[in-house]
Amino acid sequence: MKLLASLALLLFVQDKVELGKICPDVTLKDLAGKELKLSDFRKSEGKDGTITLVVFWSYKCPDGAGILPVLKEKMPELEKQGIKFVGVCSYGEPEDKIKEFAEKNDIKYTLCYDGGCAVAKALGVKVATAALVLDAEGKVQYIGGIFYGDNADKYDGISAALDVKAGKPVKEGQVKAKG
Repeated sequence: MKLLASLALLLFVQDKVELGKICPDVTLKDLAGKELKLSDFRKSEGKDGTITLVVFWSYKCPDGAGILPVLKEKMPELEKQGIKFVGVCSYGEPEDKIKEFAEKNDIKYTLCYDGGCAVAKALGVKVATAALVLDAEGKVQYIGGIFYGDNADKYDGISAALDVKAGKPVKEGQVKAKG
């Protein structure tokens, strides 16, 4: 069973992102055109780090569209607690359509465009609704899905981010993403 789970995980993330290791730095562009790097949220000399929840997402994906209400509800609450949420659209949607969708659906959290899938490829992410939780030092604490509304017992990225913020150990570092 462990072997099967490991093989399934390999389909989700290549060897580019490893639990407990610093996440490779990537540059993202938000929908306003502003660049940001994952390293911007890391602890450095004279600066506290920020726990970061990175979610690969697509409005075209049925699972992605299905979790939108949860993301809209949870993200302001998480950001008030000091958890940075970054949504990344890497699945072929044209940038203008993503902007239109974000405006129409009143999406307020940081949403970035990855049209050439460079960020997803660099991090080895293969499916929409995949999530990474990075601690304040930029180390990967969770690789898996963002939210499993149909299975409340399944550990997810939101729970992992809250655990990291509370200083608790992440219960399951790797969970196969649905998408």
